Amino acid sequence: MNSTRKSKCLFCGRTAALKAATTVQVDCPDCGRYELTLEAINHLRLDAQAKASVRAEIRRQLDSGVERPQISLEVIQALKAHKPLKPLTALKALKPLKALKPLKALKAR
Repeated sequence: MNSTRKSKCLFCGRTAALKAATTVQVDCPDCGRYELTLEAINHLRLDAQAKASVRAEIRRQLDSGVERPQISLEVIQALKAHKPLKPLTALKALKPLKALKPLKALKAR
């Protein structure tokens, strides 16, 4: 049985329309339209870092034309498997090159 009600967006907290079945469809004015499995919702409630990654993934998918991104526990685990990039370290300054000896002129034949 499907039902639609108003509730808070899991990511930004604004009021959004939710439609529940085996998944929950969310229409949020800030985060956009997305769909979550119940398993994903339970996981995201406990993991703030995963929440931020999933919100970014939803935005990336919406920007690439996906009408309603679908987020499951498998999607969350795949996002978590990608290790964050390490910050860049400053490059060491290169030593100046030693001056090259001038080339001798070639003799004409």
